[in-house]
Amino acid sequence: MANSNPMRTRLKEAFNYLKTERKLDQKDVAMLMNTSETTISRNLNAAGDGRINTDFLIRLNSAVGNVFNIQYIIDGTGNLFENTPQTAGDGRMRVDSDADMVARLIDEIESIKNLLADEIHSVRDIKLQLQEDHELMLMLTRQLNTALDKVLKN
Repeated sequence: MANSNPMRTRLKEAFNYLKTERKLDQKDVAMLMNTSETTISRNLNAAGDGRINTDFLIRLNSAVGNVFNIQYIIDGTGNLFENTPQTAGDGRMRVDSDADMVARLIDEIESIKNLLADEIHSVRDIKLQLQEDHELMLMLTRQLNTALDKVLKN
């Protein structure tokens, strides 16, 4: 049975853009969002008319540089891209300023920097644990060799 949820269809449109234009798959997006591929898949493929969590959409948009118009994904208002010219309330065209785009890029870079710092910390923790495990294995090997020598001498 085909999924007829318009919100989910627009979300898939956003993911299609990410896949074709940014060369990001679900795994890449999950990493950028600091979530699981299962969460991404569930939001893209859930059956029925269940709504997609707005927090998920905000996190997705933030993770990819705020390029999408979340209101469009939610209810179809406007168009998919936040940074394309849109009509303001008075009928004039609205374009985000370069300063706004630079600020978003700086925020994205800061977010990536924090993610990398967390990953570096995790790698250091794993390295320390491996060193401790290695030392424990060496100690156990020495104890086994000592015990084996004693058994063989008897």
